[in-house]
Amino acid sequence: MENTAKVSYFFKISMFIMTILMGLIILSRVSFAAEVSPVIDDQLHILSDQQKQQIMAENEKLAHKPTKQKIWFISTNKAPSDFDKFNSPLDLETLKDSGFSLLNLQEATLDFVNDFTHEYTGLNEHSEDPVEQQTFDQVGDYVTIILVAPKFKYSVMPLLSFDAQRHIGDVRDFIMTRQLNFKDDSQSNVMHTVNFVSSFLNTKGTDEDDNGGLTDVGLTGIIIGLVVLLMVIHHIRHRHDPKGPGRSPEIDDASAKYDNGWLDGVYYGENSGDDSFKD
Repeated sequence: MENTAKVSYFFKISMFIMTILMGLIILSRVSFAAEVSPVIDDQLHILSDQQKQQIMAENEKLAHKPTKQKIWFISTNKAPSDFDKFNSPLDLETLKDSGFSLLNLQEATLDFVNDFTHEYTGLNEHSEDPVEQQTFDQVGDYVTIILVAPKFKYSVMPLLSFDAQRHIGDVRDFIMTRQLNFKDDSQSNVMHTVNFVSSFLNTKGTDEDDNGGLTDVGLTGIIIGLVVLLMVIHHIRHRHDPKGPGRSPEIDDASAKYDNGWLDGVYYGENSGDDSFKD
């Protein structure tokens, strides 16, 4: 009886240890995304060694932010035809329908981002392993790819992480779109894009309290509010003005002179036969 109790005890201990080990294995796999190293694959040799070091330094800064964003830099000579035409890496029709903007570019290139994520991490978004699927999604949450591909219509594409995209509202999207050049693949413009994206990620893109700025609805409300305020101010300024708004002093003086002359004429006419009037 005692031996049976010991066996049962050791069995429970063994199962407890096995459960902990399995949990640690699963946890390590789930947190794999946090261990993905930044990618700098400059196939077109656009950047200097110093500029590549700058990107690595930016990644070091981001590593200390709450959401631990990362920047990948990829330059490639591939064309859209090098990718699966049924999973277009750049859905130009979508951009045509919705109008070009930084956020619309993100939606049009989602398959493209998935292709690069698979290529550089080996993860498969269609894996039957739920842990691998989850890890694949995590990479998309925090990895921003700055892609330079001269054979594409837009040769410089900042492909922002999902976390970063949540910090871009309608008005911010409008402003940021006009601060970037998506068709100039020169070194100076590429580095401008790198610096712009790095600055955004280190400030707004990793600020958990940032709500993305104004939306179109919010901006419209502000404009309507200002118009109403100006109308109220205009009304208050002129409501006690007996002359009414918009009359000039010159017109008032001319009217006064005309009235005085007319009254004098009437008075002279009525008293033209009165001798005492002449005296």
